[in-house]
Amino acid sequence: MENKTELNLLIGYIGHKADKLQEMFGGESLRKENEFGYFLRFTDVTETGNEGVRLWTNHFESEEHFYEVLNTTLLLSL
Repeated sequence: MENKTELNLLIGYIGHKADKLQEMFGGESLRKENEFGYFLRFTDVTETGNEGVRLWTNHFESEEHFYEVLNTTLLLSL
């Protein structure tokens, strides 16, 4: 199996939207490592009174790659 970059990102104080983002990116099936070794897990967090979402994944090459896919996914969902 190739070496994958693991990302741990606080993607913003956008309210508790982890479930919605998880659904947009393939649902619960990706929360655990799949047969190809990939996982993608969104979690709601509260830091200093603000509500946000944290992402743990090895599915993207970089933070920039994730945000490109996120922006495309959000645009296509309009």
